[in-house]
Formats: sequence, C-alpha cells, structure tokens
Amino acid sequence: MQMETIVVELTNPKAINLLLVLEELHIIKLRPDRDPSEQSLSAKYRGILTRKGGKKLKKHVDQMRKEWDNT
Repeated sequence: MQMETIVVELTNPKAINLLLVLEELHIIKLRPDRDPSEQSLSAKYRGILTRKGGKKLKKHVDQMRKEWDNT
C-alpha cells in the first residue's frame, strides 16, 4: 500500500477533533504545517554573492573536493 500525503483545509473547527481521533487509531498521521514565513536557503541567500564572487567560490569548492577525493 502506497502512502500519500495530502493537504486538507478544515472548514469546520470541530473537524480537528475527528482528525485527532483518526491519528490515535493509527489511521492517519498528522504533521505540523511549515511556517509560510520560512524561506528556503536558496531563496534566502539569492543575490548575496556577485557573479565573480560566486565563480571564485565555486572554483575553490571544486578544488577542495578534488583534494578530498585524492586523500
């Protein structure tokens, strides 16, 4: 049986109690919703480095990876 994740919008405040009962019976698993104010790391740091600085950083990281692979 394949598990599937869905998003449910509650239209009645009493519905949460029904969902909690289903969770207690191990029929469903409730997960906390992500805070919409949280940004992904890529979005958070987008535009921080200049193009030149980004290329320099990439070159440095690539060099470090080669050195690591050679050990």
